[in-house]
Amino acid sequence: MRSTARPLTVHLIPHSHTDLGYTSPRAEVARAHADFLREVVRACRSTPTYRWQMENFWQLEQFLATAGSEQVDELAALLRSGQVGGSASYLNLTEVIDAVTLDSVTARATDWFAAHAQPLRTALTADINGYSWGYADILARHGVQHLFSSIHAHHGLAPGGRDQRAFWWEGPTGGRVLAWVAPHYQLGNDLGFCPRGAMSYTIRDAYDGHGASASAQMRRDRMADYLDGLAERDYPYSVVPALISGAASDNAPPDVALVDAVRDWNERHPDGVQVRLSTADEFFDALRDEPAFGDIPTERGDWTDWWADGVASTPRELRVARDAQRRLERSQALAAITGADIFADVDDAQQQLAIYAEHTWGHSHSVLMPWLTDVVAQDVAKTSVAAQAHAAATAALTRARAAGGETFLPSKNEPLRYRAVNTSASTLSVLRLHIDDWLFTRLGTEPVAYHEGRALRCQSRPVPRGVELLVELEMPPGYDTVVEVREEPAHSGQIAGVDRVADVSTNGAEDTDEHVLEGARTRIVLDPHRGIAEVVDLATGRSILRGTGQAPFAAVHSRWQSGSDPVGPRMASGRNRTPAQAAVTSAKVTAARVTSRGPIATRAELQLSLPGFEHVRVELECSMIEPLLNVSVRCRAAGSWEAENLLLPLPFGPDGAGTLWVEKTGALLRPAIDQIHGTLQDYLLLQRGFVQEAGGYAVAVATPDTPLISLGGIDHRAIRLNDGPDQQANQREVAAWALNTTWETNFRADVSGFHEFRFHVAWGEMGATDALERACALGAGPETFRVNS
Repeated sequence: MRSTARPLTVHLIPHSHTDLGYTSPRAEVARAHADFLREVVRACRSTPTYRWQMENFWQLEQFLATAGSEQVDELAALLRSGQVGGSASYLNLTEVIDAVTLDSVTARATDWFAAHAQPLRTALTADINGYSWGYADILARHGVQHLFSSIHAHHGLAPGGRDQRAFWWEGPTGGRVLAWVAPHYQLGNDLGFCPRGAMSYTIRDAYDGHGASASAQMRRDRMADYLDGLAERDYPYSVVPALISGAASDNAPPDVALVDAVRDWNERHPDGVQVRLSTADEFFDALRDEPAFGDIPTERGDWTDWWADGVASTPRELRVARDAQRRLERSQALAAITGADIFADVDDAQQQLAIYAEHTWGHSHSVLMPWLTDVVAQDVAKTSVAAQAHAAATAALTRARAAGGETFLPSKNEPLRYRAVNTSASTLSVLRLHIDDWLFTRLGTEPVAYHEGRALRCQSRPVPRGVELLVELEMPPGYDTVVEVREEPAHSGQIAGVDRVADVSTNGAEDTDEHVLEGARTRIVLDPHRGIAEVVDLATGRSILRGTGQAPFAAVHSRWQSGSDPVGPRMASGRNRTPAQAAVTSAKVTAARVTSRGPIATRAELQLSLPGFEHVRVELECSMIEPLLNVSVRCRAAGSWEAENLLLPLPFGPDGAGTLWVEKTGALLRPAIDQIHGTLQDYLLLQRGFVQEAGGYAVAVATPDTPLISLGGIDHRAIRLNDGPDQQANQREVAAWALNTTWETNFRADVSGFHEFRFHVAWGEMGATDALERACALGAGPETFRVNS
């Protein structure tokens, strides 16, 4: 391997970092980026040495939506010539995005370039500092060879804290891309090459405070110091990249004056380091010509993203977006059976889900000045994207059901009929029907389900706008049937006096222990002071609670005093989400009791007390048919301008040594084992949930509302980075990270209000993949809707 004393060529890569709503509303950002590309076309026409790198495909879409055919043709020619570089990334996305949607928006980019310019070779991202392992396979599948990752080292770090390096990133199915880990996306601005955009963000020296006045001396001094620093760490290449913007801002315009700054540098240093304007492709081409290129290592595993914790600052919108994703999945599965045309609705929903996954959660002053109209407008805009995704996914599901015969009209003849379709890969034994309250009108009756003339075991209860009917019916994968629901006289096991309190049994002795739930496969013991004390699989006699000492759902809250300065303490905390001075409190159980029993499900409720929260309730629903525990945590957060976190412990799993598996975008992986060296171990952003598995026995937890999980709690401590496969780190305690306002910008400052966080726990003799599929399938149940016949 040839090691150079210092780099000989600096590739300045002009670009504009996209933030939707951070600097200005999305509509303004869209128009700005369209105008930027028009200016790029003019600059390239007049100045052949000028270069421009698109950060993402969304930028190009804004141009295409407003440009004439001649402008599009001219830009396409510049892309073919290499003077302008394209990018296969759709936006700077968090891992909230699901694999199907991520694949779809990636294909949109690669397909356009293949048809109009040339095949895309590179994906570029900035700010975000990690990606789910499955992204490597998605990029490779679409022919993308390179990933240029520009890390924001305030909210996160490059793997191992080391940037300006390359590795081959191999996905779970073997797809490979050449990844370059770059520093901040305005390093070129810090080096002083942008006349109107010099700054002192990543470089701190005597020029601090004078960053707006770039000079040849500033460039010389900073360039020398920076390149010397690379040489001191045995930087092996003669080329080094630096992204640069036309202004010291996100969503910055292009500045053709960069050409003059580069010319001035090269004229002043004819025998020294040379600077050239480049695209990302040109940099990668130069890298491939390096003698040390053959020594680039391969990394196989998850590139865990530090940016992921932002999702918990908008918990209500997150729930809506996640529900939209599940509705979209169900609509596609059902449409495959009913033959519905839902393509337009699917495209609309996926577009909104991609926009929602964009890494900007709030305005730049979301914490410092949360009352500003611009801050509120971005907050509402983010909410509206989730709502639009939900509306489009609901339209797709409604269309798929309509093709399957769904009706909203009054029944012309008794009984009511409901179509039930098991679109999952698991056998299901319980279906859940919602019966509108106007369909049954006679007092003293209850719904009873029939299938092929046989009465089925049922259990009903009132719910908002109707009755929920649980029905026992075994449904293998793909099973499609119709059940009838009749209105019959109610048969209660208890009677009441004039006070209408039903507390006298007519069925003789029954279990009166209000602290025990026992189903066909489960025994749950409630402690009135601790909460859930025991969960036992009756089929095997083994506990499905791990011995961590934390009771499930016993909420843990942290908050630190900030006085009149909401930003300073957050900024000073660095990457630690709980500073040493934070107050950490755990919820106290004030009551725990069984609330109802039935042939299909038994329910219980925990009441908790937690400072800063009101109405903290945990509702448990234990299936009497299947190995399933459904849980709903409901609370009202009082809110605070001070930074706070809420964690819900999830100590489910086989007791003793085992393996934690998590589902991230496009991959099922083992934290602290299937990770790139030097990546974050303390929290992850999931798709459907996680599994604890040991010896062929698995306990799965589906997390439909809380995809962010913490490993090892949120106590103040040194952040753990992956240092090779670590089984002990893999087995740290798991908690849902439900609420988070701990960054000084971008996050929402306050998460007050009502919240609900749901979980589905399933267990049995099976592997991790099957266990998670089963937990999600049991939690969702078959697709059901009312039909005429």
